[in-house]
Amino acid sequence: MRHALVTVVKGRGVQVYYRLYLMRGDRIRDAIEIHATDDESALQTAEQRKGTLPAELWCRTRRVATFLAA
Repeated sequence: MRHALVTVVKGRGVQVYYRLYLMRGDRIRDAIEIHATDDESALQTAEQRKGTLPAELWCRTRRVATFLAA
């Protein structure tokens, strides 16, 4: 399924679509969808949701951040 890069969420304004990939070695273990108003908000949400696993936050084809394992 393909998601729009930007959506309008009633009561929240414009939201950008991000995906947080939880990694196991060099393979993706899981993916979490994040809708945020900007990179900073997405980074804060990703930090809370990644747990102790290494992870990468992406906005379509742009890697926003890489998180090391805790």
